[in-house]
Amino acid sequence: MKLLNNLVEVKLLRDDDELLLGDKKLYVNTQVSVEEHRCLVGLVVNVPETLSFSKGNPLTPWKVPMELKPGDLVIMKRNPVSLATRDSMKIEDGERIIYIKYFDIVAYKREGEVNVINGIVLIEPIIETPNSTVFIPELAKKQSHTRGTVVMMAPRIEEYIEDHKFDFKEELFAGDIVTFKRYSDIPLEQHMHKFFDKRKLSRIYRNDIMLIERP
Repeated sequence: MKLLNNLVEVKLLRDDDELLLGDKKLYVNTQVSVEEHRCLVGLVVNVPETLSFSKGNPLTPWKVPMELKPGDLVIMKRNPVSLATRDSMKIEDGERIIYIKYFDIVAYKREGEVNVINGIVLIEPIIETPNSTVFIPELAKKQSHTRGTVVMMAPRIEEYIEDHKFDFKEELFAGDIVTFKRYSDIPLEQHMHKFFDKRKLSRIYRNDIMLIERP
């Protein structure tokens, strides 16, 4: 089957109401917050031969090479997975299959090695402790990160559909401390479903970074 429009065929790793704990499988009630349990990890079944890019096509936000191949384990963005589950999911032999844009995939794992794609940078957020007696709720603390330590990163994006958008040319290295736009960091995985990486990682785009500190 030939895939079009930069779509990748992915088999979801679990049902949304499943909680995998080693060899054990538990079931959770997703009626309260199904998005908190949305499966974001899957196995690549099929990929397009090439990725198309056109300045006049808003469905191709940037130009990147195809890095995926069948059998790769991938982690995807939550909202696109939710839409694909609703609009294009099919069931084959009891397995859930979705079609998702290549640009909505964050990273892939192949032979135990993780590779980040699509201009994304994975960081460990730095929790700032203000010198203040004012009480700050935990939720507000979680939503106000502006600094983090670089864990791994994708290659810089060479060309965007918008002419004014670009990735800075300064090299990034693991261990760099970066300052980024407030609210641009998004958790890589939900805290109850850390399958791809056990650390508390967040993802940002390279062009969200405003300052690099190098020890």
